[in-house]
Amino acid sequence: MTDAIKYRPDGSIDTDYYMRIGRQMRGEQAIKLFAGDTPGERRKRCRVRSIFAFI
Repeated sequence: MTDAIKYRPDGSIDTDYYMRIGRQMRGEQAIKLFAGDTPGERRKRCRVRSIFAFI
């Protein structure tokens, strides 16, 4: 992120700029979580267990 706040020509904070950065970061994080940390490596799916598995 930037250290200085980015402003619009009218003096208000450029919220569109920061929303774009946030969407980009969330998208990259989603890709990283889905695909794994390194390219070509997929995360193993965790096994879903029922709360009644002890029966």
